[in-house]
Amino acid sequence: MNYDTRRAVVGFIAAPALGVLAWAFLVAALAPDQAEALSQLPSALVFSLVYAYAAGIVLGIPAFLIYRRFRIDSFMAYALGGFLGGTLLGSFLFGFADSAESMNPRLASALLWLAVGFGGAIGAAFFWALVIKQTRYAA
Repeated sequence: MNYDTRRAVVGFIAAPALGVLAWAFLVAALAPDQAEALSQLPSALVFSLVYAYAAGIVLGIPAFLIYRRFRIDSFMAYALGGFLGGTLLGSFLFGFADSAESMNPRLASALLWLAVGFGGAIGAAFFWALVIKQTRYAA
């Protein structure tokens, strides 16, 4: 396995984990009860990692191959792709909230989706910095 391929493998392993960490800390920081949110953080991380790696396989690898085929190597393309993939994943995971104590349930759902999208963008940006910017995959 050559150097560029190893970097890509490491990127596909590390990027979803970093995206999940970014999502979890964003949600914990915005939670009304931060002590409760931090106490639930370990189980949320484990739960989220399963879906993040599945999304990396189902969405991330094909996106990488399509970007590489069309020689798309910009930071914004990767970050936007990660954001859109994360938001799609968030809508699948969370759906619409039934109720929210302090805000409209649809707004609460949309904020959760966007938080997952933020995590996807962070993970994709990390992947771009590690793999695309540093290797022959850049056009």
